[in-house]
Amino acid sequence: MDLTAKSFSPERVRTSKEARDYLPVEWLNNVHELMNKPLDWEAKDGAWLPILSPIFFLRGLNNYDDSGQTDPEAVRRIYRAKGCACIVPDDDRLGEYKHYIATVPATNPAYGSVGKYYLTIFESPEMVAGRVIWRRDDKAYDAFRAHLVSVGICVMNSTIAELVIAAKREALSTMEQVPMNTTSKQRTITKLTADIADMEALLGGLTKPKAASVKRTFRVERDTTSPHSD
Repeated sequence: MDLTAKSFSPERVRTSKEARDYLPVEWLNNVHELMNKPLDWEAKDGAWLPILSPIFFLRGLNNYDDSGQTDPEAVRRIYRAKGCACIVPDDDRLGEYKHYIATVPATNPAYGSVGKYYLTIFESPEMVAGRVIWRRDDKAYDAFRAHLVSVGICVMNSTIAELVIAAKREALSTMEQVPMNTTSKQRTITKLTADIADMEALLGGLTKPKAASVKRTFRVERDTTSPHSD
């Protein structure tokens, strides 16, 4: 057995055909990017940080064009309509984090397929004793998330914070009605209580959401097409 550790560094661009090590994975994943759902936030180290989720671009998924024509912006529009913030990799506001999606050369040993495995620049898989160990630079990842807030890609305000806290309180209330017969449940309650306290401590520093610049009013009109309108 080969016990030599092999590190796989994310590659922003790779075009050479030189020999390389291939990361063994169960499947070769699809290109994706990150988004922030409107109420997915956490309080960490005295700051609000967005919790990020992947958007996968795959034919037949998320209304992606099943004929093979790819339009990532069409997929993003679906999530933006739900209030999500899409973190487009080539957004200039990302600064040093621009093109944060990277690849490593990978293979699926079961099928002998070779290709790319997509991941973020904060991840660094390593193969040790035939096993793949996934590591993430959490300090750099949190700095990235803080940057998303500072440049306005992910927006937090007092209304969103109150909704997040309300959801936490509801989860806590539900857990408190469950018999505390396991250590796991008690840990969950302790964490929820601490999360709520941390979030409430940050409420004072948040701005109010911007008021709508144009008020929309709807005038009641008689239906003159009705047969009973005479």
